[in-house]
Amino acid sequence: MASVINPDNGSLHILGTIDTISGITTDLNITSLSDVNLATPTLGEAALNVSGGAFIGGNLYVGGSIVAYGDVITLGSTGSTVVFSSDIASHLIPATDVIYDLGSPSQRWRDLYLDGSTIHLGDMTISKNPSTGRMAVNGEELSRKSDNDTMRQDFEAYKIAPGSTPSAGTLSGLSNVNAATATHGQTLIFNASTEKWIPGNAVTTSSDTGTSSGTSQSTYTTSRNNITHTTISLAPGETESTMTTGASSYALLSMTVSAASWVRIYGSPAAQLADSTRTQAIDPSPGSGVLAEAISTGPGIIKFSPANICWNDDDVISDNIYVSITNNTDTTTTVQLDMNVMIMAETITTTVSATPTLARNNITHTTAILAPNAIESYNLPGARTYALLELIISDAAWIRIYSSQAAQAADINRDRLMDPPNGSGVLAEAVSSGPGIIKFTPANICWNDDDVISDNIYVSITNNTGTDTTIQLDMNILIMEP
Repeated sequence: MASVINPDNGSLHILGTIDTISGITTDLNITSLSDVNLATPTLGEAALNVSGGAFIGGNLYVGGSIVAYGDVITLGSTGSTVVFSSDIASHLIPATDVIYDLGSPSQRWRDLYLDGSTIHLGDMTISKNPSTGRMAVNGEELSRKSDNDTMRQDFEAYKIAPGSTPSAGTLSGLSNVNAATATHGQTLIFNASTEKWIPGNAVTTSSDTGTSSGTSQSTYTTSRNNITHTTISLAPGETESTMTTGASSYALLSMTVSAASWVRIYGSPAAQLADSTRTQAIDPSPGSGVLAEAISTGPGIIKFSPANICWNDDDVISDNIYVSITNNTDTTTTVQLDMNVMIMAETITTTVSATPTLARNNITHTTAILAPNAIESYNLPGARTYALLELIISDAAWIRIYSSQAAQAADINRDRLMDPPNGSGVLAEAVSSGPGIIKFTPANICWNDDDVISDNIYVSITNNTGTDTTIQLDMNILIMEP
């Protein structure tokens, strides 16, 4: 391959001798008084112009900038490297969409430092809420574990399958019930001694508002129970949504499934219906009524440690447990689910517990008139240990619940965007942008940590509105230790 050398001044000055057989035996010095215009370089502008190809067998050292009109291709063998000792001053954009990778399974980049608002991952966006400092997926803010987001129990591997609408379940074998004498609101309970279904009337628990415990029960008991359900034959990816009778409040200890499946447990049929189109790849929103969910890749036991506290959220509180089961196998099959639960409260009397179980109660407090961002801290008698089910707030506010007066005092000046330290005594907190209900699904277990154990519940309320106002807070709790 021949090359043409055209110096700027028309002359080629070579110091030394040139051996036409062996090549140039001394240094070749080419100089020019002008530099190349990097913005619009032209052929013939530089001191050295090579119109054909050029091959350099050794190292090439360039004191200025390198400008390439065409592609830059490296032909090094496997293991060759390109080293950047300078900063990159441009976008890094691939030539073809969705073709090239950044790193590989065996050669990974280490840390990733980013600034900006959003990461685009396929059709999903991951961003940071600048006001709360929390991560959001597709614009939906994720909650901290301390906010009591749903505990997701992944059994072995995580498997994604398309969502489907719930299919209607069927009831059979209830010939022992006389439908002619059924009354409004009546439920069915199973009598194990006679092995028959019998009618039972659902009744609501009584409670008082304010500082009293709201119950006249003197003894509280809990008992374990096993709740079993077998679906109809489901095609791969098909879902059966059902309801079974269990308890109005219970601790979910474990699930035993007969085949690969996705199991969801809800507090109400409304929550079950609203969640029916969610896919397994998406976590439920905090407070959506999804009490627990688990994904199994085959038959086995899924243990919830710690246990999930689940509660019924029907308009009229009942012992109904709402379950949806999706077939994650590749064949049409039935799926059997066994739920091992600790019954904490029931609305009907069964043979499982002969003495009264735990009771729900509502605790209400209204602050004095608070200026914007002003705080009122107080305490009310409630329970030594309790499950926090929901908060009802009259206006935009920041609610914090503590285990002791000392914890309340230590946390009073914490910024809302900062998480409390582990073990600080902050039992629960919630931020509302206006009046509404904040549900804890599953429930938060709260307890008194005074030097002398008491039933005091310590609360701080911050006015998040822009005007002077009072804030009313209603706490719906399940008393576990009065």
